Amino acid sequence: MKTFTFSPRLLLAVLLGLTASACVTPGARTPLRPVVDVAALGVAGTTTPAPALNDAWWQAFGDPQLDALMTEALSASPTLALARARVAQAEAAAESIGTPRRPNVDGVGSLTRQRYSATGLFPPPLSGTNFTDAQLGLSLNWDLDLWGRQRSTLAAAQLRTRAAEVDATAARLLLTTSLVKAYLAFDHACHVRHTAESSRASRAALLALTTDRRRAGLDTDVEVETARAAVSSAEGDIALADEEIVLARNAVAALAGAGPARGASLGEPTILAGAPLPLPADLPADLVARRPDIAADRLRIDAVGNEIDAARAAFYPNVNIAALIGLDTITPREILNGSSRFFNIGPAFNLPVYGHGALRGNLHGAEASYDQAVETYNGAVVGAFHEVADALASLRALDREESAALAAQSSLERAFTLAELRYKSGLANYLGVLVAQDRLLAQQRLVVDVQSRRADLTVDLVRALGGGYRSKTDSTE
Repeated sequence: MKTFTFSPRLLLAVLLGLTASACVTPGARTPLRPVVDVAALGVAGTTTPAPALNDAWWQAFGDPQLDALMTEALSASPTLALARARVAQAEAAAESIGTPRRPNVDGVGSLTRQRYSATGLFPPPLSGTNFTDAQLGLSLNWDLDLWGRQRSTLAAAQLRTRAAEVDATAARLLLTTSLVKAYLAFDHACHVRHTAESSRASRAALLALTTDRRRAGLDTDVEVETARAAVSSAEGDIALADEEIVLARNAVAALAGAGPARGASLGEPTILAGAPLPLPADLPADLVARRPDIAADRLRIDAVGNEIDAARAAFYPNVNIAALIGLDTITPREILNGSSRFFNIGPAFNLPVYGHGALRGNLHGAEASYDQAVETYNGAVVGAFHEVADALASLRALDREESAALAAQSSLERAFTLAELRYKSGLANYLGVLVAQDRLLAQQRLVVDVQSRRADLTVDLVRALGGGYRSKTDSTE
């Protein structure tokens, strides 16, 4: 009669054979949503290399006060602190998964006092006696990860950590651009106030002149009251500008992480005139796709792709090696005796054979998450190109608009000077002077608005281009 000899290799082969023939399978791969082809999108040509925006791009405005505010904002912003906390949370999640294909080793020890029943299962000499069981050893647990489930899970967690880091960069970009735009609004309000002050001074001088002319019988009370109303109107414009200045100060202080008192301490901006950043007319398409928020979305697509791989690997057998080695005795003083040593080792298998709707649900959920991540990325890329195209189109249009506005302002300044001379010479009435002055004031405001909008659009373009962000991969190229 043949005797059967147990063979671990035979057991492993039988189990793997059963798995191959009877386990639940993930089925064919489901077609996933395609990622948008960035090269197919473009902004007015894609051949001219874009300049490398400095990470501290706002320094090009040449305003020390703005630089100081930015330093405060980057150190005190709750938004950035929250983004950094999310990075730490993602890093902890990746760390908790651990490195695949490495065994976990733990120290174990116990000391147990036990009495065995005299009428129980154990016969003499154990029955009716007391024993102290001492155990000291090491336990090993090793998931062989034959199908890459752990590797894919870890890769997904690492990609999500990188995405969280890039999200923090995107939060920084949003903060810096928002602060600069608020500071530009503060600068605009100050320029508007200066224009209103100039108007009040000019109108006050005309009021004095009109009063003298009435005393001389050259004008009537109608001209005097009209001139006085014009001064009051200018004072109203100053009051409105003062309100805008206070609100702008508060907004700047809030973005810098401070209270209104910090805003009240701000001096007038000293921003350099004109667009301070040399932005190109043409941009390479991949530059837009590399801005931080879009780069983070792309990393999340890759992370979900690895999660799909992990979900598919879960359908295959999980092979785990468990071992325990150490010393065990019911005579504690002999715990270090060589005869107290023991060990056990063996494989464990988890074989999904029937049903397992949870596995399919997990896989289908990962595939749906992938499609969502792709569409989020696609929408962000298309939106980014539109933002860049709109900003460039507006900046180009402003070139012509500003040139025309400055020319019109020069003409209206000459017209006002002539009208004022004619009025002083008695060749024209006050109404002509007031009309010329109002037209000049409106044109001066228009010029201020155009120049302010140019700076604001420049910041929009900086934001759309990622503010000089370069990924770790880009920086090594």
